[in-house]
Amino acid sequence: MSRYLGGFPNSAEPASFGYCAVTEGSFIFVRGTQGAEIGRIHRDAINDIIVGEKYQIAEQLTAQEKLCLEKCPHLKKIIVLV
Repeated sequence: MSRYLGGFPNSAEPASFGYCAVTEGSFIFVRGTQGAEIGRIHRDAINDIIVGEKYQIAEQLTAQEKLCLEKCPHLKKIIVLV
């Protein structure tokens, strides 16, 4: 469980509760306690998963990706970027 910051075209708004389920074919991201799907990424399309502190992750992002990360300035701990 964590926060969804953004990235899927049909779900631009951040979500305070987000979950990621991993199946054989996809990473499926859902919001809230009801599990409304935000989006999914096929496993073949994932090039890298980065886990680290916010400042470490920010160094590796494009300008557009940094804007997404800055939407939640209160996040200071571990971040997972898919």
